Amino acid sequence: MKALKLLLSLLALTALTSVAAQTVPPAFAGGKQPTVALVRQLCTGDFFSQWLNGAQTEAKAIGMKLVTYCANGDDAKMASDMQIAITQKVDAIIIDHGRDATMAPVVDKATKAGIKVVTFDLTTTDPAVVQIAQNDFLIGLDVTMKMLSDLNGTGEIGLVYVGGFDPLDKRKAVFDAVRKFYPNVKLDGTWGTVSSNTVGEVESQTSAALLAHPDIKAILAPYDAFALGAMNAVSRQGKDVQVYGCDISTADIQAMIAAGSHWVATAATNPANIGRVAVRASASLIAGETLPRYVLIEPTLVTRDFLVANKVTNMADLTRQMPAFANTMQLLTPWMSALEKSNM
Repeated sequence: MKALKLLLSLLALTALTSVAAQTVPPAFAGGKQPTVALVRQLCTGDFFSQWLNGAQTEAKAIGMKLVTYCANGDDAKMASDMQIAITQKVDAIIIDHGRDATMAPVVDKATKAGIKVVTFDLTTTDPAVVQIAQNDFLIGLDVTMKMLSDLNGTGEIGLVYVGGFDPLDKRKAVFDAVRKFYPNVKLDGTWGTVSSNTVGEVESQTSAALLAHPDIKAILAPYDAFALGAMNAVSRQGKDVQVYGCDISTADIQAMIAAGSHWVATAATNPANIGRVAVRASASLIAGETLPRYVLIEPTLVTRDFLVANKVTNMADLTRQMPAFANTMQLLTPWMSALEKSNM
């Protein structure tokens, strides 16, 4: 028993020494816990659950108090949530998605109040804000080129899209630019919705589109909820239509590897890693460090064939089988690593 106590004491001393060896910023020294508000526009779905889990895990590891808000797609509520966070004088605010027109006034108000602001998939003209994004241009290019290649440059397609969302607008912009070079690919229709029941509504819209355009051979659905809805509609109608999505989660992987699945490819980043990077960015800003205004997280193309061949059934499997997908070190500083070890 004495030997065990001695060992534990030595381990604790080693952890403390490791932290001391790093220059921990005053805002985090001596057990201080800065408060960060996470203001989210969308919360339902596996992608957003994993995003939140990554953020919560990293905040706990570094030693930060994370207060979360969820607007459930209500832009007015999101702005109100932001105002509440400002009133509470938090140290930093992370904004997950949202519309620039709605959020710009409260973003400016937060930075003028001295609150550090980090956004994910929300553009802003405020130079004080660090903007994190998946490389949505590359995401759009990867999945668009995969679809066009599979079609051999010929065929009728459908597009699921809703404007006003930064990542969707970027992905569609790439699709529009590339499609001009494939004159034998015809866009038969565009449809889509973002709501608390995106999957179900897109399924209904896709069913109607397939009836109106029976020659559609592929559907580009650049958001996983879009892809799930489109895939469900294709399966119900028994159509030979391939679905190309964006984003990924365990639920998405299960849908892609299911027998007879029509979801053949997706371009994505690791959602849990995005949450981690967003928290690290806020921690750096609180610590007084300088970050680039734009932080990009690079995607990978994941195909159904790869998932099946490598027996991938969940996100943990995917990160093991595709190491580039994990990308766990971005914005991780030595002092953060030391705090993580001391908080284990």
